Amino acid sequence: MNVNKTMVLRFSKTTWKQPIVCKLASDYGLTFNIVKAFVLPRQEGRMVLEIIGKDEDYRKGIQYLKKCGVKIEPIERDITRDETLCIHCGACTGLCPTHALALKRPLMLVEFDPALCIACGWCMKGCPTKAMQLKVDEI
Repeated sequence: MNVNKTMVLRFSKTTWKQPIVCKLASDYGLTFNIVKAFVLPRQEGRMVLEIIGKDEDYRKGIQYLKKCGVKIEPIERDITRDETLCIHCGACTGLCPTHALALKRPLMLVEFDPALCIACGWCMKGCPTKAMQLKVDEI
């Protein structure tokens, strides 16, 4: 059975330099597509990665990532907004890497387009009223 999953990989200050993702292909026979990446030298970084391959190889690859100290967050999750909590302050709009959250002018209301959302969770960290909420399906 084949697997096709998208996830966020979080690299620490010590793992950023290792060829961890490359080994998913060479050692585990997995195909990967880097959807988005933000990795800087000697800093924490994150990468949105789509992994495709056989189920057994996928499980071994995930174990390898965990053993290397990479934190894995599934993308098979949804971000929703509780309209009763949102005060339309716009704090989330500057954090959203895909522009799923945008300030509609001239009304100055925050619009949320779930189709653009990659569920990275940055909006949740910036929302002062906790209007952005997460539903997660396990890896």
